[in-house]
Amino acid sequence: MSSSGHLLGTVFGGGSSAMEQRRLIIQHVASQKNQMEGVILQEADTFKDEVRKLRDMFINNSNLFLQMIKRLKSSGGRPVQVIELFQESVNCVLWRIVTGRPVEADKRLELTQAIRTLFEFTSGKPLQSLQVCVEEVSVKS
Repeated sequence: MSSSGHLLGTVFGGGSSAMEQRRLIIQHVASQKNQMEGVILQEADTFKDEVRKLRDMFINNSNLFLQMIKRLKSSGGRPVQVIELFQESVNCVLWRIVTGRPVEADKRLELTQAIRTLFEFTSGKPLQSLQVCVEEVSVKS
């Protein structure tokens, strides 16, 4: 944070320095395209395996399948939310891009829950909430 109370850095900063940093980041991301494609394909395979496990679970447990059908019928024709099916895979791809490390298999759900909690805490407005948090910290110091 600057002495005038503005957030600095690549995302928040202005001026030629911040523009140069953003340009370098974009070039770096573009140069990593093939690596990212591999990460995305790997996550797609993991997602496909999870969907197969779910399918097999329903095939092997007809009572569970019938309960799901009843629940869908009782929803009154409302659309089924499938966004959460993809959320874990998307989070893992983004984590790998940002950190350069894959998410350990036993931490995938934990990461998704942490991100969901963060968004609930920030009411879907993480940048505004971040600014408020930074301002609170700077006032206390």
